[in-house]
Amino acid sequence: MREYLDKVNSKCSPRNLFAEIPTLHFESPQKTCPICGQPLKLLKTREKTIVTLDIGPFRAKETIRWCPQHRQVFASPDLKALTPAHGTFGFDVLIYVGNALFLRSRSNQEIREELRERNIVISDREISYLGKKFVFYVTMAHQESRPAIKELLEAQGGYILHVDGTCESDSPHVFTGMDGLSNIVLDSAKYPSEKSGSIAPFFQRIEQDYGRPVALVHDMGKGILKAVEEVFPDVPDFICHFHFLRALGGDLLKKDYDGIRDGLRRLRIRTTLRSYEKTFEPLFRQNQSRFQEILTGLDSGHSPQTLLAQTPAAFAYALIHWALHPVNQFGGYGFPFDLTHVVFLRRLHTMETAVSEMLVTSFQGDLDTNWPFFRLLKALRKVTNDEKLLIHLV
Repeated sequence: MREYLDKVNSKCSPRNLFAEIPTLHFESPQKTCPICGQPLKLLKTREKTIVTLDIGPFRAKETIRWCPQHRQVFASPDLKALTPAHGTFGFDVLIYVGNALFLRSRSNQEIREELRERNIVISDREISYLGKKFVFYVTMAHQESRPAIKELLEAQGGYILHVDGTCESDSPHVFTGMDGLSNIVLDSAKYPSEKSGSIAPFFQRIEQDYGRPVALVHDMGKGILKAVEEVFPDVPDFICHFHFLRALGGDLLKKDYDGIRDGLRRLRIRTTLRSYEKTFEPLFRQNQSRFQEILTGLDSGHSPQTLLAQTPAAFAYALIHWALHPVNQFGGYGFPFDLTHVVFLRRLHTMETAVSEMLVTSFQGDLDTNWPFFRLLKALRKVTNDEKLLIHLV
């Protein structure tokens, strides 16, 4: 059934709809002048190539009419809704590119290949250009929505202004203001520094657009603190728990965490496990269903010993994959909330115990025919017996 559906979908793709690029005709539904009621006259016809997701490339032939007396011109609203003025790619392609770039984190090459499957030929330069246009349209849509956002904030009883700034190296600071109740981004701006003279106008603009906030939440930056005192002196002011805990966690955990990270790099255990992952991959192909069963059990918190059966290759491969590719273990907040190296080290200790028991249970110590498993155990014990790593883990 799956193969049949794939064939049907491939036949229904835009590349199979037309033998040649089609020509579609567009004109305004307005036939008479709305002022004098006289029939509109033909002004001109124009033609251009347009590319959309649903059709792919096609020629749009547009008939333009006008009223000579009142000098009003009437074009096709349908064509205007398909593509930006003077643009080749439709709004649907622009939205697809924007979502792929900023929501799915796809590269230009990946987007180009995805669109090629839909009979849309586009260059990396055009993808970058559409990405910039997407940001521009989103910005304009947000600005036009400010009155509606203000009504929503007033209806919920006000808003709590969360402010945060970020920068890379010597680049300008990007500040974002968000309502903590609805999680709606209210405004963002780029400033050369985090000084109060730069941030105060940002606060003033938010107040002008949305009114005075009920409370403020931010980090402990000196520039933000001074700007708050200047613009919102009487508004309740709170320190962001996330920033506070991140700073505190860094002070408490950074030394040991860096020691674990450096120790794992010194022993090159990730590189070693990736090589064994390739070694066991051909062996596990005969037990793919068992591999997925074991991996699901590991991700669900079951003890590896309860999952061991007469499928050692699938078991070893699942353990390696489980250690190298943790699922649903982290929230995406980074250190010190997501301790990726600590989780990896603990999983290596679990692996060492599981592989050791597997060798005793399944092979009774037969070294000649099962050398990959013994070498894997040896590599794991270099980590689990490393005193420097054990000190940091405790």
